[in-house]
Amino acid sequence: AVQSLWARNAIPFPTVDPGICDGIAQGHIGMSYTLLSRNLASLNVITQCEAHGYQGALVLTSCDKRPAGEVAGFIQVDRARRRKGMKPFYTVFLPSHVMPERYLPTYLRREFIEIRENIEDPSIKREISDLLKMKLKCNNYAMYQKLINGLISEGKIDEEKGDSLKFEIAKFCCIESGTCAFIGTGCTSKLVLGALGLVPSGIELPDRPHNKSQIDSAVEILLDMFKRGDSERSISPLVRQNLRNAIVVWSAIGGPTNWALHFPYVAASLDTSLTPEEMAKIGAQVPQMMEIDPLKNKSVFTLSKEISQGKSSGIDTLMKVLFQMGLVEDADTVQGKWLERIEKAKDANNNILFTSPLRHRSGIIEVKGNFCRSAIFKVPGLAEEAIRSFNDKIYFAVY
Repeated sequence: AVQSLWARNAIPFPTVDPGICDGIAQGHIGMSYTLLSRNLASLNVITQCEAHGYQGALVLTSCDKRPAGEVAGFIQVDRARRRKGMKPFYTVFLPSHVMPERYLPTYLRREFIEIRENIEDPSIKREISDLLKMKLKCNNYAMYQKLINGLISEGKIDEEKGDSLKFEIAKFCCIESGTCAFIGTGCTSKLVLGALGLVPSGIELPDRPHNKSQIDSAVEILLDMFKRGDSERSISPLVRQNLRNAIVVWSAIGGPTNWALHFPYVAASLDTSLTPEEMAKIGAQVPQMMEIDPLKNKSVFTLSKEISQGKSSGIDTLMKVLFQMGLVEDADTVQGKWLERIEKAKDANNNILFTSPLRHRSGIIEVKGNFCRSAIFKVPGLAEEAIRSFNDKIYFAVY
C-alpha cells in the first residue's frame, strides 16, 4: 500500500489502529472492554488525521469493533474539514481476508469418537457428531470447551484429559491471520462496509491478503476521488446515502445484534438518530437471503472462495438481488453508483447467496414489556418452532 501510494505521487503516512478480538474477550471481564475499543478506534483516527493534517485514508481494517469505530471517526474528520472550508476527506476501505478453515485432525477425531462410544446420552452423542462435521473456527473452540467441561463434570473424562484436549484443539481453530469465517461481527462488518459504499467491487471478502493489483486499484480509486473533488463521494455523504441500504444488507444476511449498537453510533456521527424500533421496522420487510451452515460446510470462507473464483460478486451480487426485490435504493459508492456496479455483477448461485428468500423474516424484531422499555431479538438465530413458541404472546417479569 505504501509503495502503491508513493508511486502515484501521494505521500503515505502509515499509522496503526489497535483492535481487540471479541472471541478472546468473551466469557470474562474482557467483554466490558470490547465496545470501548470501538470508541477508541474513532478517537484514534480523528486524532491522527487532525493532528497531522492527513487528506485521505486507505483503511486496512480488521474485524469486530474497529470498522464501526473507524467509519464514525472518519465521518467526523470529513465533517470537520467541510466546516472549515477545506477539501472533503476521502476514504477507501480494504477489509482483512477471511481466515481459512480446516477439520479437526485425525488423531483428535479418534479421541472424540472413542469418547462418544462410551456415552449413553443421545444428545451428547449427537453434539459430538455435529462438532466433528464442522470445520474449525475460533467460535468452535467455545463449542468444544462447553462439551469438554460437561464431560468432565459428568465424570466421563478427567480434568487432565480435558485440558489436554482443549490445548490441542486451540492450535487448529485459528490457523492463519484474518477474520473468523462465521457470520459474526467481523464478517458482517465486511459486508456492511461494502453496503455503505466504502469498498471497491469484489474485495470486501478476500480469501487471502489483498494482492498488488487490488491494492493499486483501491489506491487509484482513492486518489481519483481526491483529484475530482466530488463532494458526494467523501465518507460522510456516502454513509448518509447508504445507511438504510446497509441495514437492509445486515438484515438479509442475518448479521449479529452487535450492529444494532453500531448503526446508531455511526448515525450519531452524522447528527442523525436511529433507534432499535426503526431498525426493526426495516428488518421486518427484509427476508433472509444468505445461508451460513457449518453442518453443510457453508461458511463465509466458502463465499470468499466463490468470489475469488469468479462465481459470485459478493456484496454486488447481494445488492443485485435486493434491488430486484425493491428493498434497496441507488446511491453513490467509491466506485460509481450501485446500479452501475450491479450491471456487471454475477447472479446469486443459490449456494450461499440466494435469488429467493430462505425465510420471509430476518434481521431483528423489537419486543417490549414491563421489565424493559425495548429489547431486540435476532430472528435468523431462532428456529421457526422457537418463533412460534414465543411470538404473539405476552410475558411478565416478576422480581
